[in-house]
Amino acid sequence: MTPVRPSAIHTLDDLVACVPHLLGFHPTNSVVIVVVRGSRVWLTARWDMDVSQTAIARWLDQQVSSGFPAVDGGQCGAFLVGYGERRRTSGVVRELSERIATPPLAALVVDQDCWWSIADSGPASGHAFLGAAKTVFNSRAELAQSIAGPVGQREDEMLGRWAQALDRVDGDDPAGVVRLLTVLMDAWHEEQTVSDDDYLTAAVATTVSAVRDELWRGLTAERAHQFLQFWEQVLVRTPLGVRTSVLAVTAMYAWAAGNGVLMNICLEEARQIDPEFPLVRSLGHLAEQRVCQVPERVAALTTEWAADNRRDR
Repeated sequence: MTPVRPSAIHTLDDLVACVPHLLGFHPTNSVVIVVVRGSRVWLTARWDMDVSQTAIARWLDQQVSSGFPAVDGGQCGAFLVGYGERRRTSGVVRELSERIATPPLAALVVDQDCWWSIADSGPASGHAFLGAAKTVFNSRAELAQSIAGPVGQREDEMLGRWAQALDRVDGDDPAGVVRLLTVLMDAWHEEQTVSDDDYLTAAVATTVSAVRDELWRGLTAERAHQFLQFWEQVLVRTPLGVRTSVLAVTAMYAWAAGNGVLMNICLEEARQIDPEFPLVRSLGHLAEQRVCQVPERVAALTTEWAADNRRDR
């Protein structure tokens, strides 16, 4: 789920170039669906090529018919993009486009550096040029590795700094911890120097449940876009045994920023450490339902899930 500025996509060339940025990596042997509402890209989802087309079509029909609120007063529609060997992928994309109730805005196939449009009027085609506006990894595995925790000597160093960070975070004063965290995040946003100790202080701050609640209450799509990379920097410094709360907060910001792939990567690792962690469970529900981040839903869910988190402490 990624809102994109309306000026970002004008043509099918723009769409094909944009998809790796929306996902964070280059898809292969995949079906990608880009849902638009009015003039905005609203949701980007990816499946392996061998996933049931019936299941994908059922999901897409639900999203287009009722999944999202009105944006810019426009209608909801979807682009289908298949990635893989042209002949096989064309058959998959064509069959999927015929299964969905609402015809797609366009159905494309991308094979290496070229794309083709599947249309009765004849296939348009072009080159899949990728700009450099955002780091795009070659695979989902590379994206996951980019936020992996420290290892070896670096892990030992971060564990020592973690112990020091514990002394800077007073769990009995959550309001003070929120103020400290706000100072660190604002310093990072203003491109001031943020040290390893500062990042680990932010990591320790996420272990305070009241701080996580406050981050959730203040979450907006704009703020998530501003600070997601901050939490990625926190995550790469956080040692394995103490990563759960940072993974959960990073997943929360990824969800609100529209980066569903990063959200799922964080949740997968967090579940391996502590599957019952309240925020991990709540975000897992969002992922399973493929709930799109919009202000109305954040407001509706905040009270309910904050209460759940308090009961589970």
